[in-house]
Amino acid sequence: MNAEDYSRIMRKNLWSEYERFVTNLLRRAAPPEGARVLEICPGPGWIGIILAKARPDLRLEAVDASADMVRCYQTTIEAEGLSGRIEPAVGRAERLVEAAQGPFASIYSRDSPHHWEEPSSAFRQIRSALAPGGALFLTDNRRDLEPGVGAIVALLSRFVLGPMGKWWKSSLAAG
Repeated sequence: MNAEDYSRIMRKNLWSEYERFVTNLLRRAAPPEGARVLEICPGPGWIGIILAKARPDLRLEAVDASADMVRCYQTTIEAEGLSGRIEPAVGRAERLVEAAQGPFASIYSRDSPHHWEEPSSAFRQIRSALAPGGALFLTDNRRDLEPGVGAIVALLSRFVLGPMGKWWKSSLAAG
């Protein structure tokens, strides 16, 4: 599966979740007018697209370890008419300051910490990139799902999500 296939699947299946994430991000992290905001591991970038449209005043940057995802994200930025509004770059959370120069008023990430090779290093990098008084907003999967929820995940993974199902189950196990 390439980045474009992944992007289409994620947009189709998770758009409402992405919108909910942005609503919560804006409410809880409350980036000030004109703030610089950083997304870590945006994947295909749908959250950044939603955020850029909801808050045109923000200056968005993104760092993803996959050059293929960054390329896909840049293509989506152009297709959505947001060129110059979002700047994606290749980089890892563990070496964040090499890819994104802070300070950032807000840093966010959705469901990526389980991919980080060295979480403690990543959190040190985030702290150094976050402006004083800035907000970190992140979510990740939980592996301690109740049995009923686990059964729902198994069914959705197999019958609804298609090729993405096995990756979702794998991500939950790593959460």
